[in-house]
Amino acid sequence: MKKNIFLILQCERYKAGLLLLLLLLCTTSRPSFAALQVNSCSLAASGAGGETPFVIKALPVTLTNGFVLGSMNFSVVTTFTKTGTTVDYLYLGGWSMLAGGAVMPVSTGVPGVRMSVSVSDALFGGYAWGNTEKATQPLFVPGTKITIANRVTVQLIVTDASIYQGGVIHWLSMARGFALVSGNAQVWTTKSVATGGSRCGDLLSFNIGATDIVLPPPTVATCDLGATDIVVALDPVDTSSLQTQGDRVGGQAFSIPLGSCAKDAKPYITFTDSSNKANRTNILSLSPSSTATGVGLVLEKSDGNLVTFGAENASVSASNVGQFLIGTSTAAGGSMPLNLTARYIRAEGVLKSGNVKADAIFTVAYP
Repeated sequence: MKKNIFLILQCERYKAGLLLLLLLLCTTSRPSFAALQVNSCSLAASGAGGETPFVIKALPVTLTNGFVLGSMNFSVVTTFTKTGTTVDYLYLGGWSMLAGGAVMPVSTGVPGVRMSVSVSDALFGGYAWGNTEKATQPLFVPGTKITIANRVTVQLIVTDASIYQGGVIHWLSMARGFALVSGNAQVWTTKSVATGGSRCGDLLSFNIGATDIVLPPPTVATCDLGATDIVVALDPVDTSSLQTQGDRVGGQAFSIPLGSCAKDAKPYITFTDSSNKANRTNILSLSPSSTATGVGLVLEKSDGNLVTFGAENASVSASNVGQFLIGTSTAAGGSMPLNLTARYIRAEGVLKSGNVKADAIFTVAYP
């Protein structure tokens, strides 16, 4: 019985000794702490200035969220010292000084437009991070004054097409509140590149000059006007059919040809009385060369309503007398003719037979 106990005790002592040996081995083989060396990180533009100016694109007819209005590029180099062989991470990205940290995308001051940054890394064969706060680069190999080159693309992106109206980005004011930051996790956690703690980082202010960036207004979807001079010939009628004021007789159909319309085009039209531009009725005045009296002309829409004459409106407004929507184009390249009918109408005054001539101006506008 005692012998068995002795053997068990011997086994337990052997286990304890083995555990102690393993612990000593682990402690002895543990590598030195691996990290970016504190305060060894620096960030600088590479090349002659390293920057290209913003290139602003032509706007599409239909503007959508995510459209890149313009972009510029520059190259940067991060220099650092790394100890040990365990992986550490370097982060490179946009930094909003005004917001007290990294905020992407950044407001440009123009409604519906923000600025975003993407980074290309030669280490990963030109892999690009799209519009994120920062890019992450794993670092394995130790060394002194190691350099990593990156290509940075700054983009102006439409984030709300419904409110975009173009405008001016005052770049100098905006750039003062924005920088590119390269550093370790502690830099991005504390939102600081200041010396102290375990931070290793640096920032680079954008320096593309004080030139304001002019963004174009939205492209208006339009149609081509197939004809600008339209002659409508009415057949003669007998005065006996125009005895009561307001009587309408005769009729000649014609069209205002609108074609090659862009998708979502909304043409509005206004007709103006050439002989009396202040006319806001639905009866077109006769020109001075007419010999008939007591008669006028009207333009009748396809629904039977009469066109009201107004001013030559080059813009669209609910206050424009006589202006109305022809329609909305549902597909690119389509046609949208306005079909009308010209008729005689009994007007005020003594009814007298003779020649009838009248001129109207039509103006097509888009919202």
